Amino acid sequence: SYQELDDLTDRFAAVLKHKHAIKRGSNVAVLMKRSERLLIALLAILKAKATLIPIDISYPDERVRTILAKADASIVLIDSERKHEVYST
Repeated sequence: SYQELDDLTDRFAAVLKHKHAIKRGSNVAVLMKRSERLLIALLAILKAKATLIPIDISYPDERVRTILAKADASIVLIDSERKHEVYST
């Protein structure tokens, strides 16, 4: 329901703010496939008043690294199946 979605995004926004020190103007990169988790992440970023940097999952690794290097992202949100990938800036 919409209430459940609102609750999930509120909780995730709180995690971003308190655990990861995301605040207004922080850059948050998102490298996720389209799913309900992506929607929750996008809404939570907006609720945290951070700046969203969407990165298409079809981009080659080199392009992703270039975007991240220029983005000055405080955090990069990725799908769980990508947790083995490391994108350093």
